[in-house]
Amino acid sequence: MVAGLLAMLAFLVATGESGGRQVAVAARELAAGEQLSPGDFRYINARLPDATLKAMLRPADVAAISGKVTTHSIAEGAPVAHADVATAAAPNQQRSMSIPIDPSHAVSGTLARGDVVDVVDSSSGESLYVVTDARVLAVGAPEGGKSLAGSPGKYAVTIAVDERSALRVAQAITGGKVDVVRATGAPPASPSPVPTTSTTVRR
Repeated sequence: MVAGLLAMLAFLVATGESGGRQVAVAARELAAGEQLSPGDFRYINARLPDATLKAMLRPADVAAISGKVTTHSIAEGAPVAHADVATAAAPNQQRSMSIPIDPSHAVSGTLARGDVVDVVDSSSGESLYVVTDARVLAVGAPEGGKSLAGSPGKYAVTIAVDERSALRVAQAITGGKVDVVRATGAPPASPSPVPTTSTTVRR
């Protein structure tokens, strides 16, 4: 369906259709996964039914486009639909990852979106930082899941991670002995005692 809409709008661009209502087109070639800003778009006027118009990006949608990325490459001048963009998983092209955890091991459940945290793994008998300086994206109960303490749907902290940090956090979760430490406003944690197992995540 969307492909048909794009073909229709491409025809309108090519034939110079005037009047109608504004829809967004790519101001330049956009790569898949690219972070978007309002300057990445321009507008054409198109005469379309309301149902069709709802599928396309309009000026108000473009004004609020920050934090979204392309789901595939888009050619310069091609009309852009809502299905062509999505909310980024995390800032700076990072990934998002949830840590199911008992609140007593996550600053008594007082963490909030925007906090900076470190993740400590104690499953090996020695406490090690597996991630430092990570941004909190969300907090709350994991739907249908369990905290590390075994309580169903108790609490989870979602943080921004890079691909290597995600693997370290996953291994720590499997071990079942994780603490999330609030580090907002504090200098980055020292990676000691084992520097090779610690990673500083970009904010």
